Amino acid sequence: ALGPVAIGPFHLLQRLIIAAPKLAEMEVEKGVPALVGSASGTIVEIGPGSGNQVSRYDRSKVTKIYGIEPTTSLHPKLRENIKKAGLSDIYTIVPCALQDVETLRKYGVDKEAFDTVLSVQVFCSVPNPKEMAAALWGLLKPGGTMIIYEHVKSGDYISSKVQDIDEKNLSFARQNILANSLKTRIRPLLTDPNNPVVPLDKLGLESITFTICNPPFYSSPADLLSSAAAKSRPPHSTCTGSPIEMVAPGGEVAFVTRIIEESQHLKQRCQWYTSMLGKYRSLGLIVEGLKKKGVANWAVKEFVQGGKTRRWGVGWSWDMRRPREDVARGVSSSIPKHLLPFPPEFKFEIPTTSIDLVGSQICALIEGLDLKWRYRAQVSTGVGFARANVWSRAARRQQKREAADGEEFVEKSEDGEEEVEEAALGFKIQLARESEGIAVSIRWLQGFDCVLFESFCGMVKRQMAN
Repeated sequence: ALGPVAIGPFHLLQRLIIAAPKLAEMEVEKGVPALVGSASGTIVEIGPGSGNQVSRYDRSKVTKIYGIEPTTSLHPKLRENIKKAGLSDIYTIVPCALQDVETLRKYGVDKEAFDTVLSVQVFCSVPNPKEMAAALWGLLKPGGTMIIYEHVKSGDYISSKVQDIDEKNLSFARQNILANSLKTRIRPLLTDPNNPVVPLDKLGLESITFTICNPPFYSSPADLLSSAAAKSRPPHSTCTGSPIEMVAPGGEVAFVTRIIEESQHLKQRCQWYTSMLGKYRSLGLIVEGLKKKGVANWAVKEFVQGGKTRRWGVGWSWDMRRPREDVARGVSSSIPKHLLPFPPEFKFEIPTTSIDLVGSQICALIEGLDLKWRYRAQVSTGVGFARANVWSRAARRQQKREAADGEEFVEKSEDGEEEVEEAALGFKIQLARESEGIAVSIRWLQGFDCVLFESFCGMVKRQMAN
């Protein structure tokens, strides 16, 4: 809370209350309840929404409340919360925008008519906050009180200083990390918008396993507002994201594209780059962008929250190792197939009851090829690596004429399975008993060439059928 200070056009106010949030807990438990509870006299609340704040008024201080809310779909819930708070006799919903002066006057909202103007997280979603501030200033009686609670960067030099992300903010983050015993797992880093999104060099890291990103969804405040207006139903909770989190030039597509471009230089210094997407149309643009950049190993995931809200995740890697089917293609049937990576699993069934017989036949087939293969009979699973297509007729003829060039470099992967570094194709064959016979599952473990994997699967199926 600030005393009578000169900030922009508000220098004549007796009191200006500005709150810059630090944590969500402050909003719920301390900050907003105290601010709303301090409102007194005849009050105008700007954008009450569904009525998240009405229970926080101190009735003993309030004479009358006018809630200016242009989104009529929110009015039923707003009325319900007004009734629960016992304010039905003193709270009037004004169904128009702040610019609709004629309608405002019909409801008694006029210049210099209010003791308090209350605005909670509204300025962040208006296209011209300066005009709105001037309009609110005109509603106040001389010596009235304006209460503003925001989670955005102020354009005013003085008030913006309390909102800057600085060492004090970072100290709060570090305290939270320590309180949750995550010091060895989380390291906060103060960055600049012009610096790399994945700052490995600044972190002093040669490589990392993966990145996680929740990008700014919108390209502008107007884009944010139009997206909200297009929804058939209002949200069930208040959005606590600020424009600095939710708005960036070009929106989420441009932001994630920036990470894709950085990944072209970082390559395998990060095993997997991942990001969430808030808009379905962004998914196609990002996947097509990955293809144009030469990415042959990507994954798409769909997140469904409560059966209503949907988000999408996309990941990509410059590494040869392939993810499982449920990871690579973790989506519903509504996602077009051209946006999904090639299926990394191929299955077929052999009409026999002997899993040992099928295992020995698989081994005989694979061991006859010029590749590396190991089969574990106790788990009916084998892993193999091939440097090229060594199962075609041409390859088998060439195998007889010349030896393979070079030596294979073999290392152990994390799960103990052998991995050939330069292999063009890595695969796993797993057998399982089914009601009708023995199921054969071939999983793509390594490689970029989906045609090679598909050819291998087709060969195995044909030979086993014979």
